[in-house]
Amino acid sequence: MEPLSSGDNNLEIFDVNQGWIHITDAYLTEAAEYKLRFRGDSIDVTIQGVPLPFYRQEHVLYATMLTPFQSGSLRISVNGQEFESYIYPDQRKLTEEQYTLMIEDILEEANICFQLSGLETQVNTFGRSRELSWTQWSYIERNFQQLRQIFSKIESKPIRKLKKQTTIMKREKVQRAEQTTLSWLDRKGHGRDIPTHVETAKTYESINLYENQVLKQQVIDLFRLLRNYEEAEIESVSMKTKRYISILRYWMNSPFLAGIMENKSIQHNPDL
Repeated sequence: MEPLSSGDNNLEIFDVNQGWIHITDAYLTEAAEYKLRFRGDSIDVTIQGVPLPFYRQEHVLYATMLTPFQSGSLRISVNGQEFESYIYPDQRKLTEEQYTLMIEDILEEANICFQLSGLETQVNTFGRSRELSWTQWSYIERNFQQLRQIFSKIESKPIRKLKKQTTIMKREKVQRAEQTTLSWLDRKGHGRDIPTHVETAKTYESINLYENQVLKQQVIDLFRLLRNYEEAEIESVSMKTKRYISILRYWMNSPFLAGIMENKSIQHNPDL
């Protein structure tokens, strides 16, 4: 390839580490966007034979170049003079081995929940346990902060319900005649002779509802799962897990969850 003439040497490309450099000195990576500039009146640039349009801004011409999503040689022509550059692989791309491992982890995790039988899809967790996997840990790590925000919102405004509880109290403390009290007096045959203690219905607000019981069970299940990751050989995983466990323990001891009874009928995975 012929070297670029002095007039064409004004074609520059922007590098995030070095700033504006000559086009021939660029380290190009696949599937990336680059900005080019040319100081001059006009320029004709083609990439792999495709013209690259420039636009003028003050006294400088600018263009945007997108590299293809594959590595290999790249032919660039500047005012009829060609030179060859190289596009290097993106380091963020998975290798075939990494991709295969990722798919295996996903399928292993999916088998915990789904069992295929003929043309029907059934949810079945019997006899299965959640093995530790990098896919599972990545999901926990990526979503734990969002979980904290969700729990904080629920804790500040939990689902509540007014409930009535029958109780015996002194008649002077009964603020109003409930139907429960009237029925009780009628059954006992007191008539107008009201005893010193009467049966009445006391109204109170409760958070011990099924929805909150499900939430408590899910927190407990996650706590049990994280205890397994606490023993991980990777120090960064173990350290983060300890922090997550500390947060979950704080939740379980909070007045909110402590005031909710554990519902034994809610299914959970005993192997977590």
